[in-house]
Amino acid sequence: MYYAYHPQLYYCPACGSRRAYEEIDSNLFQHSANEMKKLLIDVEKVIEKLASSKNLSEKIMNAAQYSDMGEVERLIYSIGITSELSIRYNPESLHLEFNTSHNSDNSEECCKLILAFRWR
Repeated sequence: MYYAYHPQLYYCPACGSRRAYEEIDSNLFQHSANEMKKLLIDVEKVIEKLASSKNLSEKIMNAAQYSDMGEVERLIYSIGITSELSIRYNPESLHLEFNTSHNSDNSEECCKLILAFRWR
């Protein structure tokens, strides 16, 4: 049996690495984890409310069926979320994308959490 050998793809752990890595800075990673905790609070509010309120669920579905995006947004924000939210829906599902920015001027996205609910 023959094995192909390609010098650029071969790695020898005992030989050490020839690649220079940047110095590790975990500040952004930790910031992202803390921001994700904030998103999870809003996600929990939405899931709890949709699971417990048949009335709200029906109103959201009805507004979506009539393509009333303003009403869908109003109903979802009425739950009390504070995160940036992108809402998409189709005849089969509702997609909620929770976002938070890395810096105060909202120019860089930090974290994203996407929920997809089937309704048909």
